Amino acid sequence: MQPSPKRIDVPAPSYGDNSFRPSGWDLHGNFAIVAGDTLAGIVAEYQDECARSRTVVAEASLEDPAQGPEMAFTLRYALAHMVEETARHCGHLDLLREVIDGQVGM
Repeated sequence: MQPSPKRIDVPAPSYGDNSFRPSGWDLHGNFAIVAGDTLAGIVAEYQDECARSRTVVAEASLEDPAQGPEMAFTLRYALAHMVEETARHCGHLDLLREVIDGQVGM
């Protein structure tokens, strides 16, 4: 009998640790830019989350399950999902660029 995979508890939305989430945070909600937010601040927060994600991936197994409500998936699935989401958003940005500059297929 193989030992069960270790469970990882990561303070990030995709791993279900609610202790860091701001009041009213919605797992299925949208991100909002509020008064006082700056591009530099938003980019810095994004880069901090990327660094934390790289640490999680380096320390966990791809088969480790996520924790929390509605979190029945592995780290492998989460990473594949992030590739899919990133590609989708890049496609959205490409469509917006086409509308702005009229160039297709760049």
